[in-house]
Amino acid sequence: MSENQSASEILTATSYERRARFRPRTHCWLRACISDPPETFVVDASVGVKLFLDETGADEAERLFALLGRDPPHVIAVPDLFFIECANVFRSRVHRRLMTAALDLALVHGLSVYDATYTALADRLGVPLVTADGKLAKKLDEGGRKAILLK
Repeated sequence: MSENQSASEILTATSYERRARFRPRTHCWLRACISDPPETFVVDASVGVKLFLDETGADEAERLFALLGRDPPHVIAVPDLFFIECANVFRSRVHRRLMTAALDLALVHGLSVYDATYTALADRLGVPLVTADGKLAKKLDEGGRKAILLK
């Protein structure tokens, strides 16, 4: 574990590597499908989000969606639920990253997880945290973070 990696990042990487080992059949089928794709097919959100996330199968997903630009174009059909499900995946990923940062801050600076969550969000946005909690403001200032104390 390097100094810059949190324990949760290590666990996530390990889980990711484990999951990648169990997907070869899917990828073999997908590669065959891409070489001779049907003109119309349905994809679910697990394929759609791969266009934006760095995970196993992202290259294959890009190739599938590139078929939309072929002549003649292929049709990728999705239900309205597709966009809602993709949005939910992105929301949960952002929430997970915020919680990971909050837990790291809580441990390093001795903050409650509540206070650390506010601090992590302020850090992510690059803005100061405004608080009426004098103890929190002092801890953040001592830790090199900008806090504005509301009196």
